[in-house]
This record gives sequence, C-alpha cells and structure tokens, in this order.
Amino acid sequence: MLLGGNPSRMSDIVTLLLAIAHADGHFHQAEEVLVRRISLELGLDDRHFQSCKATFEAGRGRSGGGASSQTSISRAYKVLGVEPTATDAEVKSAYRNLAKEYHPDVLQSKGLPSDFMEFAKQKMATVNDAWSVVKQNRGL
Repeated sequence: MLLGGNPSRMSDIVTLLLAIAHADGHFHQAEEVLVRRISLELGLDDRHFQSCKATFEAGRGRSGGGASSQTSISRAYKVLGVEPTATDAEVKSAYRNLAKEYHPDVLQSKGLPSDFMEFAKQKMATVNDAWSVVKQNRGL
C-alpha cells in the first residue's frame, strides 16, 4: 500500500484537502466539517487536524495579517504538533522528527512523485519557519 497507514502521509492528505477546500478563496464551515471528518476516518485525532490546518494556513503566508505575535506563536506550536506547554526537549524532538520526515533526500529515496516533492519542500519551509518562531520565543 502506498500510504501504509503512515500518520505523516495521512496528515499530508488532510493538508492537501484543506488546500482544495480553500481553492475558491473561502473556507466554509461545511468544508471544515467534511475535512475534519475525513481526517478522523484516516485515523488522525484533532491535534493532527489542527496541525494540518495551521501548516496549511502558515504555508499560504497567513501569518495573521496584522494579528498579534501570540497568534503566530500559537500557530507555530500547532505546525510542530506540540502544545505550548511542551518541554524544550519535546519541541526539539517534534521539529527533528518533522525535519527528518520531510528531508528531500529521504523522500527522494522513497521514489515519491515530483508533485509531492514540491509539497514536501513547502511543508519543510513551513516547519522551519515554525521552529524559528518557537526557538525565538523560548530563547533557544
């Protein structure tokens, strides 16, 4: 099986579904309900869904558009898939796991299509941005 029940790939599918839902420039409540339901059917919990949503929004350059830095910090934690109360070690571990998962060499060795490689490149940029925000916030 291509996806093999891999939670990271399932999260990628949800993130891509969010992109499709936003294609018309609006994200309607019914679309969110549907994508959230699909996320649950794929075996992901609400934390994973929120991480996918934050990753998509950050990847679209939605840093809050004038919102407070607290909003971007909150989104950064969601992108990394950890709570703001996580220890420094937990946050670093979450970042390292995501960086390893989306590293171009690792993905290329799996023979994934070029379209997915572009998606992964964008996801890695979003993860790196989130890590920078969290690092700065924590003084790491």
